[in-house]
Amino acid sequence: MFEQAISGVPLTAEKRSEAIRLANSASKMAGDDAFTLARAGHVLTYLGREYDRGASMVEQAVALNPNLGIAWYSRGWVTMMCGEAERSIESFDRMIRLNPLDPLRASAWNGSSFAFFTLGRYEDGCVSAMKSIQVGANFHTLGAFIVNAIPAGQVAEAQQAAARLLKSRPESRATDAEEAFPTRSSEMRNRMIAALREAGLPG
Repeated sequence: MFEQAISGVPLTAEKRSEAIRLANSASKMAGDDAFTLARAGHVLTYLGREYDRGASMVEQAVALNPNLGIAWYSRGWVTMMCGEAERSIESFDRMIRLNPLDPLRASAWNGSSFAFFTLGRYEDGCVSAMKSIQVGANFHTLGAFIVNAIPAGQVAEAQQAAARLLKSRPESRATDAEEAFPTRSSEMRNRMIAALREAGLPG
């Protein structure tokens, strides 16, 4: 999951199938293990597009252990992919409050930036994306900035981010967002691809 998210390169069919198989196995053995439920639910949503099932699993995880940061982290991403942006931001905020130094906080800022995009809060999305870029610039973090910066009117900054992305990965395409930034909403997906194209990514 992280390999695809960071690189923007869709996984091979074999890798995707193996990741989903392992997540399904984990979900069957999880029982009341909040960590396992959260991570398996995240993978099944991101790679398997099982939005309802993944949402149910992460909700169960936070109910079992409301003090587990990774459960709120996974809930943040899953609710964002399901189109529940406000609950996504709430989840990421809760995760960071539990542990302000959590190594995953940069990814939480990244997730919040996509949620802000969904809500039309583009300036907030740019700020959140920039925080994540400062920790690590990759397809996911730069992409999050671009999709917010274009509708925010920060076209030059979006173009610079796209150029930076293409320099590190020349084969990047706007349509890579279909796999790297999955969402239940086809409208959101199309808007993200359009913003990436406007910023200069081909495809």
